[in-house]
Amino acid sequence: MDLIATHTSADFDALSSLVAARKLYPRSRLLLPGSQELNVRQFLSLSKDILEFETERNVRLDDISRLILVDTRHENRIGKARELLEDPGIKVVIYDHHPRTKYDIRADKDTYRRVGATVTMLIDKIRTKRLRITPLEATLMALGIYEETGSLTYRTTTRRDIDAVSFLMSKGANLNIVSSFLNRGLSAKELIALSKLITETKVIETNGISIGISMMDADEYIGELGMLIQKLLDVENFKVMFVFVKMDKKITLIARSRTPFVDVNKILKFFGGGGHTTAASATIREGELSTLIKDLRCVINRTVRARVNAEDCMETRVHFISPDTKINEAGKILRRSPSSALLVRKNKKIIGILSGECIKKAVINNFGHSKVKGYMSTKIYAVRPSTPMHELKKIMYDKKIGHIPVFKKGKIAGLVTRSGILKSLFAQEEMAPGKVGLRHRHQTPDNLLNRMREKLPSQIMNFLRLLADMARERGCRIYVVGGFVRDLILGVRNLDVDLVVEGDAAEFARYVSDRLAITCVVHKKFGTATLFMKETIDGVNVKVDIASARTETYGSPGALPSVTFCSIKEDLYRRDFTINAMAIDLDKKNYGRLVDYYGGRGDLRCGKIKVLHDESFIDDPTRIFRAVRFEQRYNFKIDRRTVSLIKNAVKKEMFDAVSGERLREEIVLLLEEKEPLKAIKRMRSLHELRFIHPKIEFKKRQEYTCRRIDALCGKYKYYLERKRSLDRWLIYFMSLVDSLSLTETLEVADRFVFRRSDRLRVVSCKKGEKKILRLLTCRGGVRASVLYKNLEPLSYEALLFLASKCSSRLQEERLKDFIERHNGTRLRIRGEDLKRMGIEPGP
Repeated sequence: MDLIATHTSADFDALSSLVAARKLYPRSRLLLPGSQELNVRQFLSLSKDILEFETERNVRLDDISRLILVDTRHENRIGKARELLEDPGIKVVIYDHHPRTKYDIRADKDTYRRVGATVTMLIDKIRTKRLRITPLEATLMALGIYEETGSLTYRTTTRRDIDAVSFLMSKGANLNIVSSFLNRGLSAKELIALSKLITETKVIETNGISIGISMMDADEYIGELGMLIQKLLDVENFKVMFVFVKMDKKITLIARSRTPFVDVNKILKFFGGGGHTTAASATIREGELSTLIKDLRCVINRTVRARVNAEDCMETRVHFISPDTKINEAGKILRRSPSSALLVRKNKKIIGILSGECIKKAVINNFGHSKVKGYMSTKIYAVRPSTPMHELKKIMYDKKIGHIPVFKKGKIAGLVTRSGILKSLFAQEEMAPGKVGLRHRHQTPDNLLNRMREKLPSQIMNFLRLLADMARERGCRIYVVGGFVRDLILGVRNLDVDLVVEGDAAEFARYVSDRLAITCVVHKKFGTATLFMKETIDGVNVKVDIASARTETYGSPGALPSVTFCSIKEDLYRRDFTINAMAIDLDKKNYGRLVDYYGGRGDLRCGKIKVLHDESFIDDPTRIFRAVRFEQRYNFKIDRRTVSLIKNAVKKEMFDAVSGERLREEIVLLLEEKEPLKAIKRMRSLHELRFIHPKIEFKKRQEYTCRRIDALCGKYKYYLERKRSLDRWLIYFMSLVDSLSLTETLEVADRFVFRRSDRLRVVSCKKGEKKILRLLTCRGGVRASVLYKNLEPLSYEALLFLASKCSSRLQEERLKDFIERHNGTRLRIRGEDLKRMGIEPGP
């Protein structure tokens, strides 16, 4: 027989976990040890005829073979069930959402998940096994989640908890009942106790966090301390609260935290207590309240540290303009900058700050021709790199400013903005102690080290480690960037490693080459380098491209950019889409940390293709083709704003400013995708095909031929790829220009500077297409030599394109016969044979 038990002073999470576990272990009994919280007792008084529980008075333990514990793993909190732990023959199973510690019960199976409530873990299993639950059970489980997560508002709440509530609602959970049990009024005794706690509350400020400390000497026993403390926290609105309550010669210390930067579980361990990051308690047998409060303050000062300062959230590369710069010109500079403001400098002195809001206001009022000195803000409050976050927020609030320059040794080091602070807060929330698993710090959601170990060959992992060590020796930071990071998150194999160095990439590559004795090619014109690894992977020599972190400015739309060195943040800002603007930090302290300033991971999760700024397609119109390529490759969706910007760039005919070679490369890459037809249709919907040629009409007939191309490539691969591989993209291109005349097709080949071999293959097909299709349709017999004479000069790509256009069985059979039997046939007789036959050589 199985026995399912929970902790003493059971709350709704404990009670609902018992009921949920019974679903997974139907041949079991339920034990409620000790007393329960008042709300739980009230619920049980109404439902005890439906929910069957045993108490410590009437429970039998002699027939138990397995003990299942929910919502606890502490031996001293399970009451009479503790006796079963002394029997080595009894198996122990634990389900608990509290972090593991070294003092836990040793179990045969211990399940832990970082969720807001233990019952959420059990609901996941109930859903997987498709087990039935009643509306009463669904309501009880919802009570467990809502109580433990503060109605889904505590920072420990996860997506799993919310999904679980949604599932329970579908099973008939009644939120009116949930509300009535969670929001009960206070008794007269509890109101008096709450009043005392409010009166005795003292506030301390530690690194910008307001912490409330209160104490009370209770004349009589108070049972619902947890709920009382929660009410106090709501009334006083502190981020963190510690409450000492003295009852019956012992002191109970209860703590609650609403910030990721204060782990109350860690703090209360100093007093022999525990819990989790947001809620913990301790029972202290000896000590005076005044002494204990002093000890608590010392522990808080040692434990709570400032996590973010100006150096962490500032924009390191700032753009300077003269006070005489025109507003319109300043707007162009700002649009291509990741910052939201420009610094106005005169005679090497900062005299003002010009924000995007000020520029917008001036342009709306038709003052784009005015000088910036009439619109800049002269309120400048400088700080040091070490200035903590709470001071930055206070300056912004008190002084009503949105930008704070950061100075180091008298020189400008960066600019703190509102958005920078906000992004840092979210980043810190993710990296906070409460979000980190116990086993290793690399298990945070924003660290990709484990995924790198899973997906990458050991040769690449070892090589990246070596590069990281050498970057540290040289005093520079190095990052993996771009498509490699995107595909790693998506789980797509990609061995094209691109690195960015905050410094001189060419110099660093030469240093690595000398140290490791490997080949290095430096591209001076672009300030990049390529390293070739000694090891091969699957028989292929792997190369690693290294570039300097740089910004790019475009003299005119579509032109090649001019480059200057910068920070990783600005380097990522120049990229095409948010999903490609992520990096992985290879610094020793942060190895594997995801650097995502622009929400790329969120867009990957949502399946969204989004540009980083509104000038993106004007700077580089070829990104329009790239947007379509990525959208179709990953089955994503180009977001509304980006579609609007594409249509605007198409309307302005931005492709006319781009060289034919660059456009050709993008078109080839697009047609080389796994399903190019989807990309072609998407280009048609965005009116992009007219930039290949204004007369291109991709109609249903061309769609049909495109659909046949893949099947035909597979069918004839054995016969055609014996000498060389097929250029599939060229077959799709032939279909794309099928509606054009020979002259128009030549215009396209010239416009995109086709290679001579590609041009010949397209033109030869276009010249003989109609004649050959008529020959294949001829009802009379056609000699093999005639077919050979007409088809042999054509390329493999042209043959397959013709095959895709065959409209009758006769045409298909004749073309099939040529490809499988006669293609590549050569005469065996040689000139020497003719001489031996007595035939005289001619002129």
